[in-house]
Amino acid sequence: MDCFSKAYQYLKFADFPSTHPEVTRIVRYIDTATLFPLLLVAKNSHQRITLKHSESLRSGNVLSGVPLVLSSHPGRAIVPLKNDFDHYPLLGYFCFLGIGSEESAMKVTHDGDFITRIEDGAVMNVVSGWLQEGVDLSLKPGPRSEKERREQLKMTNGSRRFVINEDGTVSPKNCQNLVLGLCFHPKLFLVDRFSQNRAVFKNIDVLLKKKESDDDDDAVMLELLSHPNFAITPISTLVSHNLAAGCGHMKLGLGPKENSIKVVYRKNKIIVSASNYFFLCLYFYGAFAGNQVMLVGSETPIEHNFLKRISIKLYRLFMFSDFFINEDGTISPSNAPHLALGFQVPSFLNENREPVVGYTKDPLQYEGNYANLNATSIPYVLFINAFIEKVCKRNV
Repeated sequence: MDCFSKAYQYLKFADFPSTHPEVTRIVRYIDTATLFPLLLVAKNSHQRITLKHSESLRSGNVLSGVPLVLSSHPGRAIVPLKNDFDHYPLLGYFCFLGIGSEESAMKVTHDGDFITRIEDGAVMNVVSGWLQEGVDLSLKPGPRSEKERREQLKMTNGSRRFVINEDGTVSPKNCQNLVLGLCFHPKLFLVDRFSQNRAVFKNIDVLLKKKESDDDDDAVMLELLSHPNFAITPISTLVSHNLAAGCGHMKLGLGPKENSIKVVYRKNKIIVSASNYFFLCLYFYGAFAGNQVMLVGSETPIEHNFLKRISIKLYRLFMFSDFFINEDGTISPSNAPHLALGFQVPSFLNENREPVVGYTKDPLQYEGNYANLNATSIPYVLFINAFIEKVCKRNV
């Protein structure tokens, strides 16, 4: 995406009109490369997706595999977000899924339980077994024996078991009031600070001016200059972490400015106004391009709830939540000034005659400990919370 965005920038600097064949070709490539989040939604949601070849998939007779092309969104399909698996100490190997071009459609079979990728036997999975609206879908290595198959059928709330419904929708077998769906709003990620995909904010001066104030009424909307009429908005409902005393997370993304979150800036934390219990943080520990940025916290007061207070402190301790506001209107992790908040959607506003700025680091390369995904992120915090909860119950 960064390569296509940069190519578009070169063409604009060369005064190519928007109708020029090369410009329209690059814009088409950008559209093809844009991946939308795949997540669980309510069965009657307008975001639900339907499969074009659902009947063939339900029959289970096509051993060569059926492409997961969508009838609800022509030209789109369920695709892996990467060509290989990431590894995480507590989660093992995984690869997130999304909605992309039908040319990249994943070919699968369905045996009544597992939706299995043909090329390597990997199976579809609801992340962390959270059978709730707004939760991502991923691929996990599939069973290699009958014993492993029986074990995986019972794992994490049956998170790897799916039903292909008659209307072409797909539901988790253990929670059929939910179906696979498409989020129309691009997620909030870390990107290279000089990328066309970076977010440049409109009210940075106001946010900095009021950072010494203790008044939540001084909250500022995270409206964007880089993407006019858009802002940082929640793109999912609260996903509760049952092992974290009722705390949870919400995904953030690019949405209408009317839905913008309002925040205050306190001690390098970007905190949502009116609660002070939600703050921006990274999904995985370590600042690297592609790491998701989201809200973590509790919707209910934590002062008189020991477990919630501990949970919030653990999130702040183990999940990176310190950010620095730059003079150019971008927001960076405090320990990674070469990165900034951004999206997979480029801004086409910067069309004045300026040199094309190079990247401080290659955004396509892993940075820090990402290759092995350091164990200090959401699942690790949940593991610690579960231990604390057991100890507390034992001592009651």
